[in-house]
Amino acid sequence: MREILVFTLLSFCSTIYAQNEWKSKKGFSFYLGYSTAKAAQGGIGYVRNGNNYSLGYSSQRGGQNGKEVSKRLENYGNTITGSGTYFEGVDGTYERFLSRNLAIGAIATVGTEKHFANYRDERFTDDGYHYINSKKTSLGLGGQAAYYLKDLIGISIGYHSVYKARKS
Repeated sequence: MREILVFTLLSFCSTIYAQNEWKSKKGFSFYLGYSTAKAAQGGIGYVRNGNNYSLGYSSQRGGQNGKEVSKRLENYGNTITGSGTYFEGVDGTYERFLSRNLAIGAIATVGTEKHFANYRDERFTDDGYHYINSKKTSLGLGGQAAYYLKDLIGISIGYHSVYKARKS
């Protein structure tokens, strides 16, 4: 499989502000998003003087089936039905408002990349389970530009070095 960088096309962000003027925005924020790399994201932050600092969690779906099993027992199914990689991590984001509606930001991530194999076994939900073959800690960086609509909803585009597309 070849690893490549993925552009995050849509990441919907909701932010609550205590004031309307963009340079004096102050208050707590939260965001929820989903990227083209099949990564769900969410977090909380604080906005002050045109800066947004947030801490969040990202979880990528990599095609794993059913329950995650850390130890395979002898009576478990042995037929491999697929394999892949997915990522879970904590994101720290800094975002700077350039105008009332436009912001740019940087994202730093620390998390775990997990390589897995799917196995067929009708005793499990989804007729199978996935076993983690290996794990490694990964660090990543990314950038984004966001456009906010009426101070509440934002649409962003960006890239990130950790959320990878896999070509089978």
